[in-house]
Amino acid sequence: MFGTIRKHSTWMWAIIIVVVVISFVVYFSPDAKYHVLGRRGKSGYHINNRPISMPEYEDALNEAKLQFFFRYGSFPDQADEMARQNFRKEEAANSRLLLAELLRQMNIQVGIDATLRLRDELLTLATGGKTRDMAAALNAFEEQILRKNGLTLLDFERFLRHEAGLQHLVELSGVAGRLTTPQEAEAIYRREHEELDVAMVYFNASNYLAGITNYPAEAISQLYSNRLAEYAIPERVQLAYVHFPLTNYWSQALTNLTRQTNISAVVASIYSRQPTNFWKDKDGNPLGEAEAKARIEKDLIEDQARRLAMRAINEFTHGFNLDKTNTLQDFLALAARSNLTVHTTEPFDLIDGPKELKLPERAIPVLYRLQAEDPVLINPIPGEDGAYLFALKQRIPRQIPSLESVRDKVIEDYKHEQAKAMAKLRADIFYNTLTNGLAQKQNFTQICLDSGQLPIIIPPFSRVTGEATNLPPGVTLNELRNVVGDLAPGNVTPIREAQHGYWVAYLRQRLPVDDNKVKKELPVFLANLRDRRQNEAAGEWITRQQRNIPARLMEPAKEEDAAKGRRPAS
Repeated sequence: MFGTIRKHSTWMWAIIIVVVVISFVVYFSPDAKYHVLGRRGKSGYHINNRPISMPEYEDALNEAKLQFFFRYGSFPDQADEMARQNFRKEEAANSRLLLAELLRQMNIQVGIDATLRLRDELLTLATGGKTRDMAAALNAFEEQILRKNGLTLLDFERFLRHEAGLQHLVELSGVAGRLTTPQEAEAIYRREHEELDVAMVYFNASNYLAGITNYPAEAISQLYSNRLAEYAIPERVQLAYVHFPLTNYWSQALTNLTRQTNISAVVASIYSRQPTNFWKDKDGNPLGEAEAKARIEKDLIEDQARRLAMRAINEFTHGFNLDKTNTLQDFLALAARSNLTVHTTEPFDLIDGPKELKLPERAIPVLYRLQAEDPVLINPIPGEDGAYLFALKQRIPRQIPSLESVRDKVIEDYKHEQAKAMAKLRADIFYNTLTNGLAQKQNFTQICLDSGQLPIIIPPFSRVTGEATNLPPGVTLNELRNVVGDLAPGNVTPIREAQHGYWVAYLRQRLPVDDNKVKKELPVFLANLRDRRQNEAAGEWITRQQRNIPARLMEPAKEEDAAKGRRPAS
């Protein structure tokens, strides 16, 4: 029933959940960082001198997880890397606590009708509008979504009440934003949708590389000295690790799935929830039913194998003595007792990471920061092909290579430097010719052709155009839009530098919006503009109110501490 949640998640949140940019100013305790307390423990935190219990923190965190779910279509521990970076549990819980306190202060009483209305809207979108039976949808949501992620209907009901309260706050505090007149909206619409007709001339440094054939020894030596920091080999680390590959658990995973459920029926159910063209190969081509079902089955088995690998590696970590700092020798000894092979990575730096391993990018900084004083990373790292556990073997200090060892690289850099200087010289000469010709009312295209330059015609774009074709390498649409946006037709920008060359742009004309298009789209644009301005006004007001709330709340754990699974020193 909820198979379409991901499909709709990119726009669902913007439609139903009020999006208000509220900069919650969290008053962190200077000495409280990562207090691990029982469910009934006192946290030592407070809002408005009212103590915050750990159950309240956990309730707020559950709300934050639901907020994340309705925005991204999955929970934080299941989301992709980009979405997961937007969730830090302490900050998210603090935000929900502060929202609840603000609603309490403002005496916002959310009625059952508003709560149920928001519930129905969310469940309708979550199911893709496939059901009108809200009771059945709610039961399915509880069983398929809430329970499987450690949440309850009480968490969902509390989340809905606070979101409905936030909507009411926005309506009250953002009323000034709804005063936008149709005339003002039309002027904004016309300005945003007016298209710019632009031509460019690009001087690519690569066009001049062939002419750089002389490499003076003195110039090469000077460039080496000037860029010594670039040629230096950064500090690197080398790690010992044990690997629990998924292939070791594939057979058991298949056995478990077969014993627990009818895997063919599960595959068929998952396949039927999506349109037939939903499943695609790596090139984006739709898969046939047999191929799609084979992939679904493989994914199910792989997920089960991953769980088994993580369970095995967690059992392995039980052999460490957590009352002391474990050393590399402890790591090697435990691996030997467990009959596990210890592998060694190639030395790697913070930028590249261990190239031979398929690890998530977020793991690289954690691994790189391992120190001899605390060399063992107790928490397993999940990879594409299994689970890993690491220990620092050695840190290799930063090294300065000799000129001879990097001479080829220095010569290549010298060629590109000289070629780019040649491109700048050609651009300067052309620009002088161009501006003089335009001052004499000469034609832009003819000036270019007479100078041996072929103008690049960019398809017309507006302030709201997302992307453009035919742009020279290293030139972004936003940069081009910014430099030509205030030009009058017939004028040219100053010379601009790109990564591999230089460019100038000429505004040929401004193309006004068709009146029929304005008439057709203005009503929706006006409504959206009023909503946006209402949210902005409300966000500013809510932020000011929140800043007046005295609070002492949990400080987010540092990335490396959270990854190591330990408490920072307080």
